Amino acid sequence: MAVKTEGGPAASRPKAKAGCRWDLVSLGEVMLRLDPGEGRIHTTRTFQVFEGGGEYNVARGLKRCFGLERANWRGHDGFARYVGASIVAANLVTLARHLMT
Repeated sequence: MAVKTEGGPAASRPKAKAGCRWDLVSLGEVMLRLDPGEGRIHTTRTFQVFEGGGEYNVARGLKRCFGLERANWRGHDGFARYVGASIVAANLVTLARHLMT
């Protein structure tokens, strides 16, 4: 298999499948969109969640169409944002439960 790249001779030869854990590694972040549906955001009790993001969409499409093994790595900053978003989500759930009583 010949692959033409600008990285020199070593970069022009892909690794054998047996030597790789994943076929594709995406370095982008995943965006989550919360859709309240027909209701208003401040009065709804449920949201539909849709995921997206440029690199994530490509990685997901390659897995669905061709069965490629993939990993989505967002780095340490991405993990910190994930933890922060989880804390915000937990606080929103707590606030919503409090407002419903």
